Amino acid sequence: MALEIRQLRYVVEVADRENFSRAAERLGVAQPALSQQILKVERDLGFDLFARHPRGASVTPAGEAFVADARAAVAAFDEAVDRAGRRARGETGRLTVGFTAAAGLELMPLILGAHSERYPDVDVRLRESTFSDPSAGLASGASDVAFVHPPLAAKGLWSEVLSVEPRLVALPEGHALARRTSVSVREILDEPIVGFPSADEAADRFWLLADFRDGRPAAVLARPETHEEKLQIVASGRALSVVCAASARFYARPGVVFVPIVDVPPSEVVVAFRAGAVERLVHNFVRLAAEVRDAHRTASEAA
Repeated sequence: MALEIRQLRYVVEVADRENFSRAAERLGVAQPALSQQILKVERDLGFDLFARHPRGASVTPAGEAFVADARAAVAAFDEAVDRAGRRARGETGRLTVGFTAAAGLELMPLILGAHSERYPDVDVRLRESTFSDPSAGLASGASDVAFVHPPLAAKGLWSEVLSVEPRLVALPEGHALARRTSVSVREILDEPIVGFPSADEAADRFWLLADFRDGRPAAVLARPETHEEKLQIVASGRALSVVCAASARFYARPGVVFVPIVDVPPSEVVVAFRAGAVERLVHNFVRLAAEVRDAHRTASEAA
């Protein structure tokens, strides 16, 4: 004997309404069809669930125990369907969000806050990466989505641009160019520079200004793991570093001066994810990030 959840739902409804006609109306089925289904259940069980009388139906003693279990089974089934649906819609689950230094520092808190409000049952885990992994965990699969600076050599990534900002040069405060309001890229190419420990060739070329060096290698003094290490090296007067504009806003410190480089393409901050990702969790996050970006841009233009 195999009872269907539909049949259990019928039994519970008749028990609650104590009337076949009212139960049928509630369920949206014809009353004769409902009666036939209840009779079939009773035949399969081998005992009556209901005592029929002119004014309706009442649950038999044997039926009381069955109805209680049927009610629990229907509730468990409905809960399972709801839980699976919410998971499929990306309303529950765990999402690992990677980020690198200075990537998305302005928008990231706004995006995370908006995501928490809209999807309170999603468990968001933050994962900060050092300069050794500019993909912030996307390349290895350690992150589901990440705030990063392109370009990246990691293949198969899709992204949504959140902001575009100029590249600056971080200089020791005693440097000859530190008092300038801007510099040309040609003025800094011969200087010792701080690089990255990453094997990501695209990121390395971008931040070492390789496209402007006519094939000559950069004079890389060091390849520190963190933003703090990098700026300490700059502050010591041993090298300069190319950074995004957010570095000047969020990592300003004594001993380091940030000057815009006027003739190089800007840096982008993107929210990225692996191409082909089917998790609705990921797509919900990226879509919401774009909404927050647009709202922030509109508010900034109106200010």
